[in-house]
Amino acid sequence: MNKHQGYILLELVITLIIFAVLAVMAAPMVSSIKAETDLNDSTESLIAVIKKAQADAQLERRVIKVNLNTNNASSDSEYTWSSTGNAKLYKSPAEKAFYFGTNGRLQQSLTSTTPISLVILGVCNGSGNTFSRQITINYLGVITDKEVANCV
Repeated sequence: MNKHQGYILLELVITLIIFAVLAVMAAPMVSSIKAETDLNDSTESLIAVIKKAQADAQLERRVIKVNLNTNNASSDSEYTWSSTGNAKLYKSPAEKAFYFGTNGRLQQSLTSTTPISLVILGVCNGSGNTFSRQITINYLGVITDKEVANCV
């Protein structure tokens, strides 16, 4: 009687082929998950910067500038934000900045208290542009965040 000990080469090759096929099928899902995570991280950090700027403007009774897509360091009167990973800002005010006045509401500039009625910002993933989020800030400073179909 001959006892079978171990696996034959053919069994090992078939097992490796199955694992290779599964890995090839899983790769796009992993990159999609990474892109969606970058998008969510960027959106959450942007909302956090906006809320902090708005709250500090009200509490400290001073104008705060929110500067977008910059790697400059934040200061007492200017808060900065830049995206995470491949996510990018695709809609913003022309000057890529906006201001919260001493009352926590949007205003035109550091010195002008003329109100801005609406700021619409969008963040999308950099690869394929299949996921995107839109952040809207109205004159009163109410922030809304919603998913939209694709980058515009």
